[in-house]
Amino acid sequence: MDARKQEQEALEKHKQLFEGLRFFLNREVPREPLAFVIRCFGGQVSWDKSLCIGATYDVTDPSITHHIVDRPRVEPQVVGRYYLQPQWVFDSVNAKLCLPVADYFPGVLLPPHLSPFVTEQEGDYVPPEKLKLLALQRGENPGVRGPEATEAELGGSA
Repeated sequence: MDARKQEQEALEKHKQLFEGLRFFLNREVPREPLAFVIRCFGGQVSWDKSLCIGATYDVTDPSITHHIVDRPRVEPQVVGRYYLQPQWVFDSVNAKLCLPVADYFPGVLLPPHLSPFVTEQEGDYVPPEKLKLLALQRGENPGVRGPEATEAELGGSA
């Protein structure tokens, strides 16, 4: 019964992944899938009202926390706002936590996409990016430890 309760609590926490975050989508990003995913996980989202109806706030809104862009540079930038590539949204949902933003800044080479549907078994090759993600999910700082995986780390991926 406790396992079922923990699973339900984890699901509820996952549903609120973006709660309290306000996103603005630049015109070059895929608006429909991003808006859908952000709203499904508790975030607020808007875009330029000249693109499509349904925009709820403007790019000048000071409460925007995450600005999703797919350009190598964005000028001018607003202090206190993260400018991120769209993959951050999807990778964060798959990882069930808001990933570190530095890997998703505009113009940065993106990390490889890791499928949420793959569970490695003992003896399988585990890419270093997956090991870093597993450490983040456990609440560890992956920069402190080496990239080697122990049996316990692999068992924690289920």
